[in-house]
Amino acid sequence: DYDDSFVAYINGVEVARANLQNANTFVPRTAVATTTRNYAGVPTTFVISPAKNVLVPGANVLAVQAHNVSIGDGDIAVSADLRIGSAGTRLVANNSPSWRYKVGTAEPVVDLDGAIEDNPEAPASVNDWVELYNRGTAPVSLSGWSLSDRSGTSQKWLFPDVSIPAGGYIVVILDGQDIKAPGTNGYLHADFSLDSDGEYLGLRDAAGALVQEFPKLPPGSPFHSFGRNTQGKYVYFDQATPGAANVGTEFSGIVAPPVPSNPGGFLGGATSVTLTSPTPGATVRYTDTANAAGPTDGSEPTETTGLAYSGGISIGSTRVLRAAAFAPGMIPSPVVSFTYLIGEPAPRPSLPAVSIIGNQLRSLYRPYGTMAIVNNMSANYPAGPWSALGDMQQYNNANFRGIWGERPVTWQHIAANGGPLFNLDIGLRMAGSPYTRPRYVLTGPNGATPNTTAWSTTNALDKPSMNFYMRDDLGGDPLKYSVIPKSPVTSYSDFRFRGGHNDLNPFILDELARRLFIDTGNKGSLGVNTTLYINGAFKGIFNLVQHVRQEWLREAFRSDLDWDVLQVGVPSDGDGIAYQEMFTFLRNNPQSVLVNYQGMQARLDMTAFIDYLLQNIYTCTGDWPHNNWIAARERSTSGTFKFFTWDAEGAFGAFGLTVTSNNFVTQPQNNGAPGTQSSLYTTTPQTDSISAGARILYTLLRDSPEFKLLFADRIQKHFFNGGALTDSAITARYTELANESAPFIAGFNSTRVPNWVNGIGDSNRWTVTLSGTTIVSTTNAPSRRKVLLDGFTNDQAVSYLPAGPVTGYLKAQGLFPATLAPSFGQFGGTVTPGYNLVITNPNAGGGTVYYTTNGLDPRLPGGAAQGTTYTGPIPITSVTTVKSRVLSIGGEWSPLTEATFRTGTAPTLLITEIMYNPPAFTPPASTTPVDGDEFEFIELKNTGSAPVNLYNLRLSGGIDFTFPPGATIPAGGFVVLAKNSARLALKYPGVMVAGQYGPSSSLSNGGETLTLVDPFGDTIMSFTYDDDPPWPTSADGGGRSLVPSQPNSNPSPNLSTSWRASTNLGGSPGMDDP
Repeated sequence: DYDDSFVAYINGVEVARANLQNANTFVPRTAVATTTRNYAGVPTTFVISPAKNVLVPGANVLAVQAHNVSIGDGDIAVSADLRIGSAGTRLVANNSPSWRYKVGTAEPVVDLDGAIEDNPEAPASVNDWVELYNRGTAPVSLSGWSLSDRSGTSQKWLFPDVSIPAGGYIVVILDGQDIKAPGTNGYLHADFSLDSDGEYLGLRDAAGALVQEFPKLPPGSPFHSFGRNTQGKYVYFDQATPGAANVGTEFSGIVAPPVPSNPGGFLGGATSVTLTSPTPGATVRYTDTANAAGPTDGSEPTETTGLAYSGGISIGSTRVLRAAAFAPGMIPSPVVSFTYLIGEPAPRPSLPAVSIIGNQLRSLYRPYGTMAIVNNMSANYPAGPWSALGDMQQYNNANFRGIWGERPVTWQHIAANGGPLFNLDIGLRMAGSPYTRPRYVLTGPNGATPNTTAWSTTNALDKPSMNFYMRDDLGGDPLKYSVIPKSPVTSYSDFRFRGGHNDLNPFILDELARRLFIDTGNKGSLGVNTTLYINGAFKGIFNLVQHVRQEWLREAFRSDLDWDVLQVGVPSDGDGIAYQEMFTFLRNNPQSVLVNYQGMQARLDMTAFIDYLLQNIYTCTGDWPHNNWIAARERSTSGTFKFFTWDAEGAFGAFGLTVTSNNFVTQPQNNGAPGTQSSLYTTTPQTDSISAGARILYTLLRDSPEFKLLFADRIQKHFFNGGALTDSAITARYTELANESAPFIAGFNSTRVPNWVNGIGDSNRWTVTLSGTTIVSTTNAPSRRKVLLDGFTNDQAVSYLPAGPVTGYLKAQGLFPATLAPSFGQFGGTVTPGYNLVITNPNAGGGTVYYTTNGLDPRLPGGAAQGTTYTGPIPITSVTTVKSRVLSIGGEWSPLTEATFRTGTAPTLLITEIMYNPPAFTPPASTTPVDGDEFEFIELKNTGSAPVNLYNLRLSGGIDFTFPPGATIPAGGFVVLAKNSARLALKYPGVMVAGQYGPSSSLSNGGETLTLVDPFGDTIMSFTYDDDPPWPTSADGGGRSLVPSQPNSNPSPNLSTSWRASTNLGGSPGMDDP
């Protein structure tokens, strides 16, 4: 259906249009519908025949362009679906339910992927499915029957009111979509999927009695189905027949893969490796990249290729082995791959190694690999990059984006100075900007001997970046491993593997910038430096990085929901509607008005945004903010946009910028180029493209006094008292990264960051030598901190700096007031019980000091005071956060000083009730049951004799909740956290809810670890509950909760005996369970 007109394309070919000009003519963005048509909710069918004229093997793309009858029309709508097959045809096909769309009056970018890296979209493939057969002589009603991938009494997915006729079949697609009323010739869809490695599957009747179960299905095979043959035996078939009798060649099982006596890694000397398959009678074949008797190109062995294994393999030099096992009447084993790094010279073993193993001809290099480039050398294209319109014999596979540019490889991750940590089959794609991809040369990989040399350490176009994708069809979705040791995220669907294009030396600037952003207290992309080996050949140092995409965001923020993710304004997940709406609101609601600023706070994570700006202002990131940024929001009523540091290779003085460059004004670069780099302020915020979002946001938000004071608060937090952007903190971060990369880089640039932090010569002055408009030498230079806060003296007049004193840029922008923040006698940390905190006003002009101890700001939005007037020392008796400001005589508020103290005594808190899998509940005055997950809750109790301040205490695990300012719990009292506060109130009227951890996250129905920590990260309580015996099973969907066996003590919460099911059905939130 549509309103008012549309044109539709499949794979770029027009297939239908209505109310729009003549068929097969170009439709510009300014076109209007020829007539008015209202959206009616009733679909109109357009037949495409024959379909073979527009469909292609693999992924097919349906694109729809909709237009209004006029630009002033108040609504627009389009709803489209692509149905395949004639009447009576049933096909098992994987169609993606996701759409990427843009609404607006401007033309979308021609190449929607042009400004972003690849996204981890899956290839077109058949989903998991299960077939039921009625072998009786009468129909069987399945109403109330259930399928489940969990053992026990679970009825996870209930069948609707359907029947199987005698001798008939029913097929259920296992893809998580939960479709119980499919369209004509459609299939039922269950709300779960199966693990390709095999897992439980059970069928129960309407009474809950077990009909059939597989305690653990065998591993799946992408080219075989698993089913029952005519003798009643379960076997594999080489032909899938959903909804029909099983036929085809039968296989008794899958051969177990070969197991090596030594799995590889960094080894000091020669070794001998044996290969054995646990399958009786199996034979093993292998390939060895260092054995000329068989293929040495990293190809996989088959039943007829490779070397027949006959005994121990002598490994005297670095190489890769790939092996598979074969047996009559069985499916060959998966290919396994192992890397042996023998006597690698220092410093290579000092870092973890990423070993990529693949067929050089088909997966890696020419002619078919993802890095295949023919004649794309600078000599061939002296006037510019490779062009798709050039010689057909000259191609560049690295220029391809999406699934069609992906090739299968194996990733073996090897510990520093150690052995392999995991082996995983992944999809490998090249990465890079629209500028970089067509300019890649990759001379070595596309020469006569493609895998014999390392990549360049000086030519950014001869060292590629890559993307790794983990998917179920490849054998690993997601990867569950702590690949980035310092990150709490342990589940991954993709990674960026950075080559360091604009930062080959010192190679750490992007990682340093992202770590500094994380140090400001925000979640961000973290990476780890590694080496890269391809088929055993050393290629250089790389940076393995968490990719800011939906799956990583879900893990990092403990979210169960979808996200909008935009890179340089282009959606990579979700869409850009909420992002566009945020700018529409901002442009139409002056931020000088408090309520308008609060409206922006509901759309933008203001604190995280300012931290993001401060990090980039300090590092003076080049090619930013108009480029190289990511913003994301959870798609929920409470979701706000968060900006993430990304691709910050231009930090610390790249792109012609220097330590004295001013982010807030347009200025010439050192090389005389136009002054567009790193300009954060714009004079045209109402008309600038929102692809430069941070620039518009900063310019218009600066009209708010609340925004400017919050900016000052974050400066006070990060630039003082050991904060994230103090010289010592930055130096420590730099040193740890430099120690890793310096040994790998000849002529390592060891002064770039230290000079930025410490200054040069007389660090109060800026003395330079110019050659035209280009700085050729610097005698004296201030530190970046002085440039931003204290100011400096300029000895050389350049176009963007007047000679003489220069005011600190942050102060000149009005982002740091003249009234100084109060100082504390001790800035947080451990104190003795009863310690008296002294607060000092450093302002010569006097003023009043206000403070709070409950986490609230001493100043209310709008400017009124709400804290206590400081008159003397403040006693600290327990974990306490003190916040303080000075209000000057003239009415100016200082930045906030905030510090948290602890006395060494743990808070008297216990987790005393967990309702993790409540059953569905029908609220009063309703006839519709509500999903049980909506009634989850967790209860905490204060078992002590004094109130406990809960501010900044954090509960984490499957959920992530931090108590807000002002949260307290009285002696002997309770607090309840809910997944959905409104829903919980319907079932438990009168229960006071202290906070809501949903809708973005949920407690696991299968058990998980819950951890309660104080503001210092010290654990108050941590344990893992379970849903299987000996844990109480009536708490798993039976309507009861988990409560401690002892109400005021739980010394061993990891033991099942420390818990029992609640006495009360529904539990007892807010009170002791009887």
